[in-house]
Amino acid sequence: MRYLALTICLLVLLVVTTASAAPTNGQITITADNYYAVWVNGNYVGGYLSGNSSPFTWGAPSTYSNVDWVSGTNTVVIEAQNAGDWNSGNPAGLLAKFTDGSTLIGTTSATGWMCNSINVPAEGIWAYPTGLTFTQPVTSIAAWNNSGTIWAGAESTYGLTGNFTNAFSGTTADWIWSGGDIANDTPQDNVVYFENTFDAPAVPEPTSILLGVMGLGSLAGLRRFRKA
Repeated sequence: MRYLALTICLLVLLVVTTASAAPTNGQITITADNYYAVWVNGNYVGGYLSGNSSPFTWGAPSTYSNVDWVSGTNTVVIEAQNAGDWNSGNPAGLLAKFTDGSTLIGTTSATGWMCNSINVPAEGIWAYPTGLTFTQPVTSIAAWNNSGTIWAGAESTYGLTGNFTNAFSGTTADWIWSGGDIANDTPQDNVVYFENTFDAPAVPEPTSILLGVMGLGSLAGLRRFRKA
C-alpha cells in the first residue's frame, strides 16, 4: 500500500511602516509681570489674565501641558500686560520656556523674538492679535537667575521658594520686554504682544502592521493505492 501526501507551504510576511507625527505632549512654562495670554499657531493655550486674583503671582510660573505643536515651524504669540501706569517706575517682564515634552525647543530671549507694543491702560482686550505686525526687537532684561533683577527676591518675599529654580533650571531663559529704562525698572509700554517661531521635531511612530499569509497547497491529501 502506498500513500501520497501534499505538503502545505506557508510564507509569513511582516511589514511595519512608520510615519512622522507632531509631538502632542509639548509644554509651555511661563510667567509675566503681571499678566499674560499665550497662543500657539493661533490657538489659545492659557493665561493669567488681569482680574484673576493678585498681580504678584508672577513669582509662581505656570506650566501648560499637552500643547499640540505641528511638525516643523510653530508660531507662538504672547500678550503681556503690566499692572499700573507704564511710566511710574513700575517693572515689567515676560519669562517663558517651550519644550516638546522632553527636549527644550526655545526660551524667551533677545534672539528671535519681536514685539508690537501699545500704550494703553492695563485691563486690555485679551484676544489673538489678528493682522498685527511684529517689527520691534525685544529688550533682554536679565537671565532668570540674575540676582540683580527685582524678580530675584520673589521667592523669599512671597514665600515661593524654589519656583523659578524648579521651572527654569538648566535653561538660559531671559526676562524680556519691549524696551524702556530697564535700569530704573521703568518699562516703555504696559501692553506688549510678542511673537517667535520654533521648530518642533517630528516624532516617528508605527502606523500600520501588515501580516500576510500565503499558502501553497491548501489541502493535505492522503490517498491509498492498492495493487490487485
